[in-house]
Amino acid sequence: MSSILSIFRPFILVTCLAFLNLGGFLNLGPLSYADDKALADNKVIAKAKFSETVYNFGKVLEGTIVSHTFSFQNIGNANLQI
Repeated sequence: MSSILSIFRPFILVTCLAFLNLGGFLNLGPLSYADDKALADNKVIAKAKFSETVYNFGKVLEGTIVSHTFSFQNIGNANLQI
């Protein structure tokens, strides 16, 4: 039972990280000085802020379908294109 989960665990982790990062287009960290300065200078930037970047499903039995929704908000002053 747990052997299948242990086989897919790296795949699930990589998939989640790839989804969250979207190839590096979204910066998951806090606003940097450059972002603060750009917003203060009225430059047009899009900035995604995630309410959480990690979720632990805990122990999951084989065959159980699990899901989790990661919410984010555009805190920039331009449209955020995904």
